[in-house]
Amino acid sequence: MRIKTIALLGLAAVLFTSCFKEDIKDLQSQIDALKSGSIATIETQITNINKTIDALEKSQATVSSDVKALLDSEIKNLKAYVDSELKNNENWTKATFATLEQYDELCQIIAQIPGGISYDIEKTIKDWVNDQLTDYYTIAQTQAQIDAIAAAEEEVDSVLFAEVAAQKAALSKAKSEITSSYQAAIKEAIETLGGQLNQKIEKDIADAKAALQSQIDNIKERLNLAEAQIEALLKQVQSIVVVPDYSDGSVVVYDNQIVFDVRPSSVAAEIVRRKDKLSFFDLKIKNVLTKAEDESSEDKAPKGPIYITDVTVNNANQLVVSINSDGRELNKSYSVSLALQYGSTDKRSEYFLLDDLGTAKYERVEAYIALSKTLTSQVKEKTYLTPQIVFNMSSDDVNYGGDNKYIAALNEFSYDKRNPFIENLFNSYYDAILVANKSVKRFANLDLAVGLTPEERDILAQIKTLRAYYYFNLLSSWKNPPFMDEKGNVKVADRKEIFDFCIKELYEDALPNLAERKGPADKEGTTFVTKSFAQALLGKFYLSTGDYAAAVKFLNEVIKSGNYALVPGEEYTNLFHKEGNGSSEKVFEARLYLGDGMLEFGGWNSSRFVADPAEVYSGGINSDGNFAVSQWFGEMFHDNDGESYRYNGSVRRVDEVVYNIMDYPSMLYKNDDLNNMTQEEKKASHKLGIKSNGLKGQSLYLPVKTVARKSDVCVDEFGNEYIYVTVLRYAEVLLDAAEAVLPTGDVAAAQKYINELQNRAGSKTMSSSIDLNAIKKEKSIELYMEGNRQMDIRRWKDEEAIKRMTEAGSKNTILYDKLTRESKKSDKNVVWENGTKDNSRFYTVRTDKFSDGKVGYQDKHEYFPIPASFLSEHPGIKQDPAWN
Repeated sequence: MRIKTIALLGLAAVLFTSCFKEDIKDLQSQIDALKSGSIATIETQITNINKTIDALEKSQATVSSDVKALLDSEIKNLKAYVDSELKNNENWTKATFATLEQYDELCQIIAQIPGGISYDIEKTIKDWVNDQLTDYYTIAQTQAQIDAIAAAEEEVDSVLFAEVAAQKAALSKAKSEITSSYQAAIKEAIETLGGQLNQKIEKDIADAKAALQSQIDNIKERLNLAEAQIEALLKQVQSIVVVPDYSDGSVVVYDNQIVFDVRPSSVAAEIVRRKDKLSFFDLKIKNVLTKAEDESSEDKAPKGPIYITDVTVNNANQLVVSINSDGRELNKSYSVSLALQYGSTDKRSEYFLLDDLGTAKYERVEAYIALSKTLTSQVKEKTYLTPQIVFNMSSDDVNYGGDNKYIAALNEFSYDKRNPFIENLFNSYYDAILVANKSVKRFANLDLAVGLTPEERDILAQIKTLRAYYYFNLLSSWKNPPFMDEKGNVKVADRKEIFDFCIKELYEDALPNLAERKGPADKEGTTFVTKSFAQALLGKFYLSTGDYAAAVKFLNEVIKSGNYALVPGEEYTNLFHKEGNGSSEKVFEARLYLGDGMLEFGGWNSSRFVADPAEVYSGGINSDGNFAVSQWFGEMFHDNDGESYRYNGSVRRVDEVVYNIMDYPSMLYKNDDLNNMTQEEKKASHKLGIKSNGLKGQSLYLPVKTVARKSDVCVDEFGNEYIYVTVLRYAEVLLDAAEAVLPTGDVAAAQKYINELQNRAGSKTMSSSIDLNAIKKEKSIELYMEGNRQMDIRRWKDEEAIKRMTEAGSKNTILYDKLTRESKKSDKNVVWENGTKDNSRFYTVRTDKFSDGKVGYQDKHEYFPIPASFLSEHPGIKQDPAWN
């Protein structure tokens, strides 16, 4: 379905390509130079600028109106200068001769000189300047140009930088020469020549003028080149294509915006970045009421043009064109074409049909865009954390050893209400809720006007389910999250009010209208919100409040549907990579376009290995996330599972990673000489292992579940890179169901679900009896690093986990390799991998905390604080008292 394709395109992260950046900078620097005056004389400057415009109008009939307006403005300013400054002789003289301390004395001397200069100072000075010195720069103008070029240095590319610097130096020299010549000429004219200028003085001034003119000619040449470069920029645009919403090619106008694909996509971002300085956009309209009419005629376009108010770029690197229709109803009576124009270049899209009545079709796109906001967070450091990572970083099974103090604060419980990751996550949920609220409101209006089709009711149900999902996460991690309406207003609400709102919408509105997955082999059925996802979400809501009977009811519906099944154990590892997309185990997974660091965060710091063991496996995606496994968790996992599919696909001992004794065919060194070593040779080799600075934060176990594969990156039909992020999988449904049925007394069902998971995992532990502790352990292992741990600890009030979190930050470790760093007497709490130094190569050392402030879990950390910025924007909302 085309709509689904468009919807997935909305899940995009920011790209930072800029292949035409310097071309446009060059032009702007030249225009800036013109603004401060770049031709030798005032009158010549005006003449030449007019000639430039004339030439542009003749050779480039479609030159941008903005550029022409800029040049026209310069002419106006220059004429104003002539009119005001030259007419006001005294002020002009003061400005020009500001370097002469003897100005007052000069006026007196001139008044006494007979013959050479008139006693009429106003007339004499004006005539003298106009007749003798008009055709060269004043000192003030020269200084202005030097300042302009200095200010423009940031706007030029690296190639022109040296030339501009040289021009600046030459201009400075010319200014000095002109100043000297000017002073000498006046002095000699007054003191020795009776006010008359001789040929020698005129030559000195002319020489100084020529030196300056040479530099100005250079600048003019660069300006001409820049104009050619900007035209070449647009010539590289291969196509402009509208993104349609209907199979007939018509396009909905949603919030007065239309989306276009530009190829190559990098051009879109660069053009938009420069839109305020150089505008290339044009909108053509024609009337297509009937096929019999002349569709090529534009005089049938409606009165009051549709015009462009803004152009931005979205996360998919597409142009988003905002229009103003002057209140006109947009429908299939009109078609529109977008053009990018400059000089002789004119690239435009085909004409496409506008459709205002299909607004609801676009809501699905907005819903998925909203979901993407909850899956990605960004701070100034360009580090991206999904909600799964934020939630797990504030638990007990993950360590962080990187240099980002805000992530370290999450892991060591030293964060406060200004932590940017908590702030971004919180705000992203409300951004998504606001989009959902607006969408629901539009559907209500559409329903009253023309009624909703079954497909549109399904889309509306998806939006409401997603909104409930956002509120569930807010309730799970914030004690008193506010309630938001479609205008962005928030109000204080108790937890039960939000809970009841979500339950009602899921049960009464979502379930009756949502489509269902068409069996375990239906890959497309995992990429949108289904009835099963809503049922599983209802189960999670009721489980969180202790209403186990209700939770069992909805979770059993998912299990009995027959639409889901655990993948075989040998495919467990693939669940978290591209090969597992759309598998029988996925309930809902969302496309997420890539941003900086998103794939790099989930593994160990590869730069600290002598040779990266995952270089082939990751295909050049170098991990710098310093993501670590807690020692207690690695030991517990291995003790429970042994060498299971699940253990081998989740965490591994450091020696297994370094010596490549894992069952990962592609987890190899790039250098085959290392791969071909025997195990004994590897154990003694300095060509592999960990560098002397060690792996900060790491235990003797390393993660493999979260390490990106080369194959994980998908590419859409437009060349944009994305991955699929799992929101819910069937294993979690079974675990929630086991936890829910246990209090009802159905121990057999709980054991059945847990054994099903253990059997698939290949675990050495097959539980013959089930209690809550067994479910806790199974869930912590199966869903490791999938965003559930923090919420589960809170719900269970798990004393052992809370004790471990209380010690967070006080038991940090660094993982070392004795071949690159021998253990020292000063090392604290040295732990050798195999028990002793003699039979171990790798060891850990206790170290200080990695974050600022007091570390360790306190009662207030049961819930995250409401961000300070949100409270500032919404003064009616109160902070959780534990954080005051």
